[in-house]
Amino acid sequence: MTEFERSPDWKGYGWDQIAVEKLVRAKWGDKVMDDSVERAARVAEEGIELLQAVAKSHGMKGGNEAARQLAHGLVDRAFDKEPGEVRQEASGVIVTLLAFCAHYELRLDDIANEEIRRLDPMDAKVLMGRHNAKADLGLAIRAE
Repeated sequence: MTEFERSPDWKGYGWDQIAVEKLVRAKWGDKVMDDSVERAARVAEEGIELLQAVAKSHGMKGGNEAARQLAHGLVDRAFDKEPGEVRQEASGVIVTLLAFCAHYELRLDDIANEEIRRLDPMDAKVLMGRHNAKADLGLAIRAE
């Protein structure tokens, strides 16, 4: 999938949602791409890992354990409220990520392209193996 096989409706942004979908299907399979809870769980996991990385890089008082406590508190707060609507919550993730990128002076399209280029040459069996290790812990569905 060189240069992400741009979709016909690509609007000239640095990344392409349809190309990312094709990449996920090629590396993890249709089952992983098409499961709504799986997709949301992966977004949550990446957000938690981002919090952990920021805590480490900025010497958060209490370090990794403080970041863990913060993440648990955020999970508790979110689940103490009524569930929102998928579209609105997805837009909240996007706007929050854009604000994060602005704070760190990162261009979302640049870092998305970097990640796509990192994943594209990787062996699907290796990626599925990593994913299935999460499934063995009950934290993901099995990739096939």
